[in-house]
Amino acid sequence: TETRKRITSASEEYRPVALRGSVLYFLVVDMSNVSNMYQTSLPQFLRLFDESIKHAEQAQLTAKRIQNIIDLMTKIVFEYITRGLFSEHRLLFVLTMACKIRLHSRDGNKLPHESFQTLLKGGAALSLNDSRPKPHAWIPDKAWLNIVAIADGVPKAFRILPDHISKPANERAWREWYDKEAPENAPVPELDDRLDAFDRLLLVRALREDRAMLAALNYVSHVLGKEFAEPLQLDFDAVINSTTKTTPIIFLLSQGSDPTSLIEISAKKRKKQIIPQGGISMGQGQEAAAMDATLAAFQGCGEWALLQNCHLGLKFLADLETVLLKHDQDTIGEETRILITSETHPKFPIGLLQMSIKLTNEPPPGIKAGMKRTYGWFNQELLDSYRRPEWKPMLFAQCFIHCIVCERRKFGPIGFCIPYEFNQGDWQA
Repeated sequence: TETRKRITSASEEYRPVALRGSVLYFLVVDMSNVSNMYQTSLPQFLRLFDESIKHAEQAQLTAKRIQNIIDLMTKIVFEYITRGLFSEHRLLFVLTMACKIRLHSRDGNKLPHESFQTLLKGGAALSLNDSRPKPHAWIPDKAWLNIVAIADGVPKAFRILPDHISKPANERAWREWYDKEAPENAPVPELDDRLDAFDRLLLVRALREDRAMLAALNYVSHVLGKEFAEPLQLDFDAVINSTTKTTPIIFLLSQGSDPTSLIEISAKKRKKQIIPQGGISMGQGQEAAAMDATLAAFQGCGEWALLQNCHLGLKFLADLETVLLKHDQDTIGEETRILITSETHPKFPIGLLQMSIKLTNEPPPGIKAGMKRTYGWFNQELLDSYRRPEWKPMLFAQCFIHCIVCERRKFGPIGFCIPYEFNQGDWQA
């Protein structure tokens, strides 16, 4: 009985690890509501959970050991899921992660459920006719309804906000804050000392919705750390090392994100043959050839099967799932890999998605992240290939111009008359 009590007591100490794992797992599962391609199975998540326990730094104090496991688990899950999300969904995932962690926090940093609901809804349910009159003409109608909503939903921080903004003596200070280029980083008139990080996000979301995404990144950085708010660079070599011979790697395609060059460079570096040469593109009548390529890779000595545009061959994907489950694993080379590229499709086999690793290859936002990605396309051998002093500055200038051109795409017809996705092939050319 005494031994059982000690075991129970020791187990209870690690309950925060289980709580964080539960929060992260259901967050990951919920991402399938955003896109059916974001399917993640429980066995996949449990492998990440076990990995975090195995590799977390040891510590003499149990509390320190628990915190190390929680921190590593959060980072591993973030990297594993984020690398398979389209850029438009990454902020949604990491902001929801930060909010969910604070919602289930057991210390003084707990996020009230009412505050989270206010962030989601704002003043959408309110009407100008039923709310107090807007005090100043420069405040948009939608922004004023948001102010009324956060005053009602988060009274601890914002109960006096409508009265404060309405006072003529305070109008100038609030107008200056509203007109700032980056209000999310500026002191809030009169209320600055009483607002926490989430309150600042609420205020920016209410008054300056155009800056809400940047305020959300500030909140993520405050709760989880700066690295969670920065674009994640895809390390394809690390992905290859973390997969097994029966774990397919699925590249989710978007406009201009062809991963073929990335795969070919990695295969050349590892001295692996791609079957068939250059890959096989799915289409009418290509199912048999694709299956032959897959079986040839299984029977070889670590070749890679590259199957492209598989959204055009859904029946083949169902057959591939069956082959991966039933094929004798002892006959497959340890370094064999199945590489699939596909656009999103509502009828993509869920079982195949849940047993695979998903990746995206979109250019990250920002010049800094773009430069890191571009420099990742070449190795030290290219840097040292010419001894002339002009070579490295010219290479830097080429990478910088490529990143500038990629960033200009966000301006649409103002940037270019004809939409064009500049990718790795254009840089190499």
